[in-house]
Amino acid sequence: KRFYNIDKERTYLYGSCAGGLDALLLSVRYPSYFAAVAVEGPEIHYTVCENNQGHCEYPVDWIKKTNILNHLDNLLNTPIFIINSKNDKKTCYELCNAIVKNINDNSGYAIVDEVANPTKNKDISLMTENYNMAKVFSFFEGRQKEMPSMINFSTYQLKYNTSDWLAIDKINIPKKALIKGSYKNNHIKIESENI
Repeated sequence: KRFYNIDKERTYLYGSCAGGLDALLLSVRYPSYFAAVAVEGPEIHYTVCENNQGHCEYPVDWIKKTNILNHLDNLLNTPIFIINSKNDKKTCYELCNAIVKNINDNSGYAIVDEVANPTKNKDISLMTENYNMAKVFSFFEGRQKEMPSMINFSTYQLKYNTSDWLAIDKINIPKKALIKGSYKNNHIKIESENI
C-alpha cells in the first residue's frame, strides 16, 4: 500500500481450481481483507482423513482445524461467488453447494453459478475463461468493503486472529476459539468460547 494506490475498501479475490481453494482459505483466514471473493471450480473435496479411510499423511485433527467448512462463519460478511459445474471432475459439486447454503442460511450472501454444467476434467475444459471472468467482474462491480455491525469469527491459530474490529489475543489451545461481536447505538456485545 506504501507504493501503490490500493483501495483497501475495494480489494477482490479470485482463484480457479487449486487457486480457488487457496482463495477460499485466504478469505476464511483474513475475512477483513476482501470486499468480495469469486472462485471457479475450487479444488475442494473431503479427505480420506475426514472419512477415516486408508492412509492419511496428516493428523486428522490438523485437517479439521484447517478445513474451510469448519470456519464458514468467517465468510458471513464477505459476498462469495462460486462458478462450478456438476460435470467438473476436479471439484466436489456437493461441497460447493453446501458452502453456499451454509453461508446463506446464516445471513451471509453467497451464490453458485453452474454455467450450464459444461464438462471439465484434466483432458477437456468447456468452461470459457472470458465468459467466466465477465461473470466474476459483474459480481465484483460496485461492491465495497463495509464495516460490519456483527461479526462471527473462529480460529485455532493466533496468526489468524482478526476480523474487522475484533481481535483475539489468547486462545485455550487446542480448542477452537469462537467470538461473536455486535455493536448498536454505541453498545458492544461480545460472546466468546475458548478465548
